[in-house]
Amino acid sequence: MIEFVNVTKRFEAQAVLEKMSLTIEKGEIVFLIGRSGVGKSVSLKCLVGLLKLDAGEIRFDGRSTAELDEKEWMGLRRRCSLIFQNPALIDSMTIYDNLALGIRAMGLAASRSNERGLIEREIAQVGLDLSLLKRYPLELSHSTQKRVSVARALVVGSEALLFDEPTTGLDPINTARINQLIEGLGRAGRTIWVVSHDMHCALAVADRILLLEGAHIAADLTPKTIRSSNHPLIRQFLEEADARPLH
Repeated sequence: MIEFVNVTKRFEAQAVLEKMSLTIEKGEIVFLIGRSGVGKSVSLKCLVGLLKLDAGEIRFDGRSTAELDEKEWMGLRRRCSLIFQNPALIDSMTIYDNLALGIRAMGLAASRSNERGLIEREIAQVGLDLSLLKRYPLELSHSTQKRVSVARALVVGSEALLFDEPTTGLDPINTARINQLIEGLGRAGRTIWVVSHDMHCALAVADRILLLEGAHIAADLTPKTIRSSNHPLIRQFLEEADARPLH
């Protein structure tokens, strides 16, 4: 479903991604791990067209993104939603109106009754009470706002969800809740790509774990096979993960 072929992205003279290649199949849950600042989030922004490639090719569902016009980019961003580390909700709008924005902009509901049904279904799917729809983002915890941002992607019918450091800043209990949400969405058939430096989360949720180091994919493993890896950075991540309790 998602394919990077020799992707290169530079900022001035520095190559953040250099001839990076990866494939994520439909319905997979894939974690891209690595140290902070190595370019994990850059890869997501390249996929949805927020950053332009310097070389290489990205394909979504078999089609090169280099071929897309602006209307087609909008279609890709509907099918493939980037969920930022900051939930990025509009503070002056209720949760209902935040969720309705995309539906209305894309003309996805035939009536307001249909719109409400869609919103109520997806807010329930992310484990939130319908009473929250009348509230404003600043009245909610950071963890709850993150769930709302996931619902915002679901209401427009996204097939692939791209998570940028989804558990940063959360306590262990809310981290576990977000992990359970991500895993549930993946097992229900959506394609999930998570960028993170948290091996603990990757071991709990992922089908595959990729390591980004030196501007390219340095390892492609599963939670079972990763423990036999001798890569020094992977060993370091595993030691840190094993030192933390499960919730």
